[in-house]
Amino acid sequence: MQIDEHSYPPSGATQQPDVGLRELKRLRTHRDLADAATSLVLERGYDAVSVEDICEVAKISRRTFFNYFESKDQSVFGNGIIRFNNEDEELFLSGDHDNPVAAMLDQIEAKNREKFLRQMALEGTAEFHREIRRRIQEILRKEPKLSAVVISNFSKSMRLVRSAFEGYFTAHPQSRQSPELPLEQEVTLSVGFIRECVLYSSMHLDIFKTDTPLHDAARVVTTFMRRMP
Repeated sequence: MQIDEHSYPPSGATQQPDVGLRELKRLRTHRDLADAATSLVLERGYDAVSVEDICEVAKISRRTFFNYFESKDQSVFGNGIIRFNNEDEELFLSGDHDNPVAAMLDQIEAKNREKFLRQMALEGTAEFHREIRRRIQEILRKEPKLSAVVISNFSKSMRLVRSAFEGYFTAHPQSRQSPELPLEQEVTLSVGFIRECVLYSSMHLDIFKTDTPLHDAARVVTTFMRRMP
């Protein structure tokens, strides 16, 4: 797999999307639920908090809760540090990529950035995200067993990233950066690079001040790999 920091440029200038009143209300409700869930679990412990407790604090019905989250786990931990689903896989497979690894970074970064920019329609979004990350870190410190939830979500996304690379390299062998390797080995290396970029960027958001933290992490990882003997 060819690694070149210039293959991972920032995806361009960002523009605040238009957010209507209905979506603004949904964003606020989502925030209220996440705020209630994380604060309650941090205060009482995970097992002592129910969906009903979260709904009571957020002043939301149980039915409304499940319009926003699939489970209590998701209301506390969100979708994890990466959310790559079947629709994302289909989008990747339908594209035309000269460098599939760079394209995967672009797609993940663009999705994260679009979501964050929409949330920026609410005041204090950046501060709220920092506080939620702090709470989640503290929850995991107090109850390490809950790390299994975060790991499971991450693993599901990375399995789909692998599936996307396998499908694309098979359908477009000319796009491979290391054709001298067996396909499965290039897939493994490609997934590994994406995984390390995602993990590094999520763990060091304090040092990545741009709106492209994933690409910033890719440059750090690439530089490190170049220095390996």
